[in-house]
Amino acid sequence: MGRSHTPTFRLDCEGGEIFTGSTSWDCKRDGRPTPRNIEKFLTGYLQSCAAGGVNEHLCRPGRTAQGEPTRRLPALPRRARVVRQRTGETVAEWAHPPFLTF
Repeated sequence: MGRSHTPTFRLDCEGGEIFTGSTSWDCKRDGRPTPRNIEKFLTGYLQSCAAGGVNEHLCRPGRTAQGEPTRRLPALPRRARVVRQRTGETVAEWAHPPFLTF
């Protein structure tokens, strides 16, 4: 049997369409928990939902203004924070700016 492992940090997101809830934060993959790295993680996730991305299946089908079928990208969460699992301490926070481009 394998051993279970509790990650040191978790990412909590609030107010998104698809990405709401918690996931582990891996410092080796995602970098130190900072607001900038949280934004990079979330925009990378959003880009993975685009056509041809690994999470394309999560996008909602929709229609363009001309009536063509399309897949609509989800909105980013309003707020996200990285929490130290053991103590519940918030290590870094990020809030959605009024306009975000990538």
